[in-house]
Amino acid sequence: MITQHAGFSESSSVAVVAASFAHTPDERLKQVMTSLVEHLHGFVKDVEPTEQEWQSAVDFLTDVGHMCDDTRQEFVLLSDVLG
Repeated sequence: MITQHAGFSESSSVAVVAASFAHTPDERLKQVMTSLVEHLHGFVKDVEPTEQEWQSAVDFLTDVGHMCDDTRQEFVLLSDVLG
């Protein structure tokens, strides 16, 4: 179930999430995370995935995370696959 937060809407989503990085001490990290949010939200607005498609994507990432341990980092391999 998707919950709504005060001030959060489709049109304000990027600004609301980016504002959550306001107190990030590392300026470069704040820049990278803000850009990631902008692009991810743009992707979702462009593709308009169904809730089932979104859940499948979340499940995939969860499965990748479960395969990680102290010596095996599947997210590094995934980043190689994604280019």
